[in-house]
Amino acid sequence: MADLFLSAKRKLANARDLIATLDAEIQAFNATEPHERMVETDPDGLIQEHTVRLTQPLPDSLADLTQGAAAALRAALDQAVFAASKAAGSRRLMDTCFPIADSAEQLDKVMDKKCQGVPPEIAAMIHGLAPYKGGNDLIWALAAIAGVEKYALIVPLGSVDSGLTFINNKTAPKVRWDARKWEIELGSFPIHGKFQPRISIFFSAAFGAIETLENCPVSPVLKAMTAEVERILGVAEEQSSRLGLATQ
Repeated sequence: MADLFLSAKRKLANARDLIATLDAEIQAFNATEPHERMVETDPDGLIQEHTVRLTQPLPDSLADLTQGAAAALRAALDQAVFAASKAAGSRRLMDTCFPIADSAEQLDKVMDKKCQGVPPEIAAMIHGLAPYKGGNDLIWALAAIAGVEKYALIVPLGSVDSGLTFINNKTAPKVRWDARKWEIELGSFPIHGKFQPRISIFFSAAFGAIETLENCPVSPVLKAMTAEVERILGVAEEQSSRLGLATQ
């Protein structure tokens, strides 16, 4: 018996592979140590500002992998609706898709236009998943990724993985990422204080100007989207099992 959802599951696996490659390329980028440490003294000569500046742009491949993973997840959803509609006996399978909309009202319009081959019980399932902004924001953002130009899709994100040690210096460090300057601000400290930086610098990719995702780290978001798509596939497969036609 053939698994009607095999194509959707393959798309899901493809997305996972692309995300794993994304993680590996981010690690490889950091291995090149694409940054420099800087210390600037204030005009009064009493305070020094310690920063770490990113000196290299993120690899272009990160945007390609991000959109590729999102596209695979989007395709998995479409394939799931196709499979569920087939299980429900639809004869208009070319008129099926997984609709994503900007609002609940728009969802109805999209379904009327693009989902004419989706049987009523599958349409009800889709409505229950709330694939629109304000309903299921992860799925809405999944569609939004495809509409962003690659040059604007991702931006650098700097972080410090371990602590800072200060001797004879009671000033608490305030580590902050300045996205405009591509700098990690480690803090400003008295020039005579002993500063021992024991830090692990890491640069990753964050989403650019995408509503609900701006400045969020790309990899964790894609992994959350993958988990949500997997959940939806499970819902669709369970619905098909109720119809007794999950396999043919």
